[in-house]
Amino acid sequence: MTFRHILSALLACVAIASSQVAAAAPAADSADVTVGETTIHLPILPGFAPPSATPKPLWDMMAHALPPTNRLLASMLPVDALQSPPPPDGNAAAGRVLGVQTFVSVEQSGVTVDQFDQIKQVMREQNKQLFANLKDEIKESTDRVSKDAAALSGDNTTQVTSHDTASMGIFDEQPNSISLAAVQTISVAMKKGSTDVRQVMAASTLRLRGKALMVSIYSRYRSEADLEWVKARVRDWVERVNALNP
Repeated sequence: MTFRHILSALLACVAIASSQVAAAAPAADSADVTVGETTIHLPILPGFAPPSATPKPLWDMMAHALPPTNRLLASMLPVDALQSPPPPDGNAAAGRVLGVQTFVSVEQSGVTVDQFDQIKQVMREQNKQLFANLKDEIKESTDRVSKDAAALSGDNTTQVTSHDTASMGIFDEQPNSISLAAVQTISVAMKKGSTDVRQVMAASTLRLRGKALMVSIYSRYRSEADLEWVKARVRDWVERVNALNP
């Protein structure tokens, strides 16, 4: 779940300090990544740009912020968020992003059906406690984000913190996936000002071609419509990724 905090913090930083954005790449339906020696086809949802369109500074920050146990596979932004100039802060696209990661310890070996069922059981029974259990790891990740954001913005006072995190429970479960939602507040302090961003996330942990992946989709949390938006996008992504990886 650390990935969720990393991306949320990144989005909040971008909301305060403008940075260069890349032009959106041509439309595509999928992008390939390699997990171990296995190729996984990742769907590109309608309205999103392919991973190649993600600006390198943002990609580098996200990849560096992940703990050694996790590896970033893809990051996808809404096409509208990649326009130049960027959309205004109030635009929904300005606070939305999709990320995919895998887990280094099982990247080569993969996970069996029984092992994945155990993961699902833990998530069903302990999803309310997962965030509290990761408190120290979250702090380490946001500290790394703070340093990278400071280097990117040129403001060495930049500080990112995460708080008021709450699980909203499991909202979907399939034989090879389990999905949950959560909300949190990301606070970013810089010389030019401070902001608190309430964020909603929906994430699904999946077993695909014997490999473990997690997709996470994030949005500013202004209303229940944002919660339903991230849930619907995750359900759609899970359906599409299963169709691409029979």
